[in-house]
Amino acid sequence: MATEKIGRTLLVAAAVALGCSAMVSLAIQFLRPVQDAYAQLGRNRAVLAAAGELPETVSDRMVVSRYLDLDVRMVDMSSQVFVDSSPVGDARLYDHWALGEGSPLLLHVSAEATSDQPSLLPRYVPVYLVWEGQTLHRLVLPIHGQGMWSTIYAYLALNGDLSTVAAMQVYRHGETPGIGDRIEDPKWLSTWIGKRVYDDTGRSQLHVTRGSSDSPYRVNLITGASVTSEALGNIVRFWLGPQGYGPLLQALRGSTLPLNPP
Repeated sequence: MATEKIGRTLLVAAAVALGCSAMVSLAIQFLRPVQDAYAQLGRNRAVLAAAGELPETVSDRMVVSRYLDLDVRMVDMSSQVFVDSSPVGDARLYDHWALGEGSPLLLHVSAEATSDQPSLLPRYVPVYLVWEGQTLHRLVLPIHGQGMWSTIYAYLALNGDLSTVAAMQVYRHGETPGIGDRIEDPKWLSTWIGKRVYDDTGRSQLHVTRGSSDSPYRVNLITGASVTSEALGNIVRFWLGPQGYGPLLQALRGSTLPLNPP
């Protein structure tokens, strides 16, 4: 009799566990599109903020509308030029940061890369152009790389001269709360504005270092978060260099690539 009770109890417990597991799985599947939509919305907000197109008060619907109005171009990082078509579809919807390590759409970085730089780059990367009439006002470039504990994802906006910083927007990271996450501080991010990224010879010179606020090529690191803030500087320098957007920006500044408003 006792054995029968134990068996019945275990059967009920197993049934409850299976039922709860099924409910959790269904909830995850049901909520995944919602989570993906919010993630996409967060990216849209970050892009618009870097582009200078995000008002202080704006609805989610307006964020999506303004994002879709941006001129988005796809860069083929293997040739470092704009491409009219790619196998990944609409540049506005493409998330190049979602690629897995085994994806054929990733490129291996040459041996010159260091440990704090990406070893794999997406082949196709969407960049965002903001126009004032027929004149390029801003170019927003997605950048990413290793922080102290996590990958940092951000957007660097250049002015129309393609040589000075218009904005820096940190989108996502997993750095230490209260310490490394100070790279999101709007006050610190504002110190990037107006800094020059290239010297007169066209070499990338922008760095994050201590005691350099008066230099046109330097951003002061964050005391207490020096490793993470310096890492962001290294990420920027990599993406503005020869393995990142450097050749594309050089060609655009030299007008050897067509660049016209849509």
